[in-house]
Amino acid sequence: MLRLLLAPLWEALLLLDRLLFLQERGYAAQLLPLFDPTLSPRNYAVLGVRRPGGTPAEAPAATGAPF
Repeated sequence: MLRLLLAPLWEALLLLDRLLFLQERGYAAQLLPLFDPTLSPRNYAVLGVRRPGGTPAEAPAATGAPF
C-alpha cells in the first residue's frame, strides 16, 4: 500500500533529476506530457535540446578513488 502512495512522488523526483541533469550541462530541457495521465502515470517525455553556445558543466576531476 505504501508503495502505491509513494510511486507518483518517486516518479516526479526521477523526472526532475533528469531535467536538472540536462539543464546543468547546457541543454534547454523540458518535460512534455505525451498522453492522458489516466492511461499511465508515466506519460512524460524529457526533451533536451543543446543551446547554441551552451557550455557543459565541468567533469569532476579523477581522484584515484574507485567511487
